[in-house]
Parts: sequence; C-alpha cells; structure tokens
Amino acid sequence: KGVAEYGPYNAINVGAVAKEPPKEILDQLAFGGRLVMPLGSNRDNQCIYAIDKDKNGKLTYLKSLGVCYVPLGEKSDQL
Repeated sequence: KGVAEYGPYNAINVGAVAKEPPKEILDQLAFGGRLVMPLGSNRDNQCIYAIDKDKNGKLTYLKSLGVCYVPLGEKSDQL
C-alpha cells in the first residue's frame, strides 16, 4: 500500500503483479510522476506498464514487455 506519510513520490516501482494499480499507490504518485509495475490477471498476460500522472492527475498507461511476477497481496498473505 506504499508509505503515504512520505509521499507524494515522483517515481514508484512495484515488484508484484496486480489486475490494476492500487488506488493507494496512485494517490501517492506526484503530479508529473511515473509508476512502473506489472499488470495482468494471470501468468499468461502480464506486462510491465509505465503509468504517468500529468499535472491534472490524468493517467497514461504505456505497455512494455511481457513478464511473470508474483501476485500483489495483503501483508497478512505474505506472512
């Protein structure tokens, strides 16, 4: 879920896949910032995306290469 108290961040890198970027992470991204993370619903369709937030808060998704990451989960799932 990030670390909101130190944000906003100009750059965020997430090292686990999700179907869509978590709202908590997008909210911590600064205007003019970039989020890089894998997105996809299963192992066969994951891709790295660069997600840019412009000065008005509009998000632009730039799809890059195919990857295979572990799912983004709750902290309790990881322990």
